[in-house]
Amino acid sequence: MKNFNLLFIFPLFMISMILPLSSSSWFLIWLGLELNLILFIFICMMGKNVFSSESSMKYFLVQASGSMVLLLCFSVNCLFYDEMTQITLLPPLALALKSGMAPLHGWVPEVASKFNYFSLLLFFTLQKLNPLIICFYSWSEFMFLLLFFNLLVGAIGGISQSSIFMLLVYSSINNMGWMILSLADSFSLFLVYYFIYCLLNSIFIFFCEKYNLKWIAQLKMQILSKKIVIFSNFLSLSGLPPFLGFFTKWLIIYALSMNFMFFVGLAIFSSVITLFFYVKMMITNLTLYVFTNKWLSNQSQLLNSMLISLSFLFNCSGIFMFNLFLN
Repeated sequence: MKNFNLLFIFPLFMISMILPLSSSSWFLIWLGLELNLILFIFICMMGKNVFSSESSMKYFLVQASGSMVLLLCFSVNCLFYDEMTQITLLPPLALALKSGMAPLHGWVPEVASKFNYFSLLLFFTLQKLNPLIICFYSWSEFMFLLLFFNLLVGAIGGISQSSIFMLLVYSSINNMGWMILSLADSFSLFLVYYFIYCLLNSIFIFFCEKYNLKWIAQLKMQILSKKIVIFSNFLSLSGLPPFLGFFTKWLIIYALSMNFMFFVGLAIFSSVITLFFYVKMMITNLTLYVFTNKWLSNQSQLLNSMLISLSFLFNCSGIFMFNLFLN
């Protein structure tokens, strides 16, 4: 029954993603965002998580608040692109609230930590796409202020976290800054970055769901190969060479280092901070000895080994992409 409902809802969900990006009317954009909100809540409620109702209600209240501000701005006609007054800043702030951008990200950790794995993946990827693109191409100058906050908050906020979900939340906020920076160059560069970011998040959340991982302390009891895959995904999201995440960030640095030197330097500095606590956490966990379960079947061990090997090779493919680009 759950799969049947998802089969019916997911095509409508994809239509709600396409409608705001292809509309020339602000009313249709607002309608698409509202349709996307309702369908995403349906997807959240289909999960078996005991906190699904609570997280869905909080998410609805936040999104409804942002939508109410947007609708108010549309009705009083305060959408002037060439003016930067307090009133005309309300629409981009409302979109920043809906997408969870810093500094309006206070609701994100509390809500995202109680999502199920599939809802969490959608929240980190597809749910941020429409507000980000609409906000950037309508208020591009204001987005550079949000870029500054996203890079710093995403880097500093993850230092003291012990939850894998919280690390993903702040990693997502930091990557939002990189996405804004990629949009400053071209939409094609943004698509490359966004596609690889979605793939990395999909692989990481797949392994978290498969092994029921929610806390960093749980990694201490995993075998060495699983730890390597988990931390290679973390390091790839933070942009450490030779992982795949480094390739996309290097493309942004290569394209924007001359025109946006300050923001590129700030982005590199934020990545160094994230790398610091990821590497510190990795060294602590990799040096612990773990007793493996001897009763696992050979077939299960073979399947796990294949998945782990493919995931690690995918993360390490950044060096080949880098060489291909140079050639």
